[in-house]
Amino acid sequence: MKKILIIISLFLPNLISSQIIVNENGREEPSVEMITQVKLLAQFIERFNYKKTFDNKNIDSLFRGKIDRKTYIKLLFNRLDKRLINSDSIPTDYSILRDEFIEEVCKQKKQMYIGKYTNKLFAYADCEVIYKGKLNKATLILQRKVNEKNVMFWKIINVKANFLEIPKVKNNKIVHIPPNSHETNFMSLLRIFQKPKFEKVFDFEKIDILSIFAFEIYKKNLKFKYVTKVKYEILDIKNWIISIEEFSRNDINSGWLISNVKRI
Repeated sequence: MKKILIIISLFLPNLISSQIIVNENGREEPSVEMITQVKLLAQFIERFNYKKTFDNKNIDSLFRGKIDRKTYIKLLFNRLDKRLINSDSIPTDYSILRDEFIEEVCKQKKQMYIGKYTNKLFAYADCEVIYKGKLNKATLILQRKVNEKNVMFWKIINVKANFLEIPKVKNNKIVHIPPNSHETNFMSLLRIFQKPKFEKVFDFEKIDILSIFAFEIYKKNLKFKYVTKVKYEILDIKNWIISIEEFSRNDINSGWLISNVKRI
């Protein structure tokens, strides 16, 4: 904590740690915790890319002279991670991995950045839903997409929902669509769909939980309530996965921070 305060004080010389600062004119000003807090994912990306200061101004030569990019990215890690506590004096496997990550990102003449229009950004949204009258939990997996005009939007690409399952069809009785059915405009389907085991003619191996989830919403069997938690994964940095979560606390190291980095 003390080391972080020293680093930040280089940029904020009038450092005061409190909820609200009242200046000499009696006007309220944001505290250092509020200034350093990473309030939005967009703000995280701008700090990671070394574009914006703590107070959201463009980084200039004065700032660069006080805080380099390696130090700035290090401040974006959750400092209360058990794998990082006291790691300055006693390095851990994770602290070594973190430092390797920072070194690779900030490599001279080959620095890496998170793209403004990247589609390698994924969100995991934990949510509550009502399914057939009962409360259940699900996780929506979304990917940010970008079209040819650089218009960004999100798409749900998968879902985790333990209360749903893909239909299991037993093969104890074979039901096939005859191989020559196409010659009669598949008239055999009328007969097959009237049989009790008609579902055996469907290829359920190609049906996933996402399809079932969407269908249940369409049938009004499933009602979305709200999102309870969101975390992100960014794959824009070559050979790395960056996990980002929100840490809400009255601390100079708070907001949207790196909860994990993984080499791939």
